[in-house]
Amino acid sequence: MALYHSDTASGLCAFFSAASLCLISASAQNIYNETYKDTLTGLDSRNSFIIHSKNFPFKYCIGIISIDDYDKLGTNFNKRTQDILTKLIAEEISETEKEENIYRYSPDEFVIVYKNIDKKEGFERLEAIRRAIASAQFQFNNRHKPLKLTVSACISEKKRSDASSFEVLVRADKALQKTRCFSHNVTTKA
Repeated sequence: MALYHSDTASGLCAFFSAASLCLISASAQNIYNETYKDTLTGLDSRNSFIIHSKNFPFKYCIGIISIDDYDKLGTNFNKRTQDILTKLIAEEISETEKEENIYRYSPDEFVIVYKNIDKKEGFERLEAIRRAIASAQFQFNNRHKPLKLTVSACISEKKRSDASSFEVLVRADKALQKTRCFSHNVTTKA
């Protein structure tokens, strides 16, 4: 196309330079999105959490939301359906919690950072998310009836002795795993 419309070498050079810049820009944008965004849900990824954790305020809480029976979803349905259901849960979380940053931390876990609030208020907001998901019906295609899915959640507040946000996250994760051994569809505090 450029050879057909170009009369001089400088016009051809300008065309290919512009095309190269477009390709480099698109590649850089794609690398950024692959690194810092979750491709399935569109939420921020684990890498974004790691980068943003350096800028958290002095007072914050970290909430973890984990999809109950995630492995059973994979065995009862195929991977594509499991991904669709994960995306629907992520959309429900995003609709319920519009104010805070939400990260997809692992295939079955989402992390929410509540800035400048205490554990009690964070617990209430996580409980609202858990109830919204438990009451929702998830329709993944027209041939099947809607599914009822549940999540379990845990909140942990930053203590003065915590050196980083990862200590807060690990404390919440341990409390969540301990709770999930006994029951599902609950919200706990670490």
